[in-house]
Amino acid sequence: MQLAKPYPKGGGAKPPKPSKPKGGKGGGKEQRNALYAPVMILMALVKFAGTGAIGISGKIAGTVFNIGGQQGAFVRVLAIPRNRRTSFQVLARGVLSGIASSFRTLTGSQVDAWNAAAADDSPNSIRRNVFGDIRKLSGSQMFQRLNNIVTSIG
Repeated sequence: MQLAKPYPKGGGAKPPKPSKPKGGKGGGKEQRNALYAPVMILMALVKFAGTGAIGISGKIAGTVFNIGGQQGAFVRVLAIPRNRRTSFQVLARGVLSGIASSFRTLTGSQVDAWNAAAADDSPNSIRRNVFGDIRKLSGSQMFQRLNNIVTSIG
């Protein structure tokens, strides 16, 4: 049994040659955009209830959703600021990184004490997220929060 070729030599229809993109220098921008148009990056937090989405926070494509401005919820176009890497910014990131990594140097009993403090129903271990839902801090998060405050006071 011999398989048929898609375009036999004897004069079958040949595929059309691809056309060059129209436009000036660089051309093909429309074609590149057409390739990426169906791909949409979703990075928003959506809170659902029985009837559907009741809250959204984050970004979808080039649109930013916020649930709490001075005038209430709003939607705006995404603006990406430049990261200038100032000396103050590098210092602040270094301090936060040092505090986060110092939790790993604690002894087992100290870690247990921080976890126990976070497990209590004290108002210090309870935080609200962007939707107003109550979340409990872990021992590590509570350690970092307290030490960030102590460091900023001096």
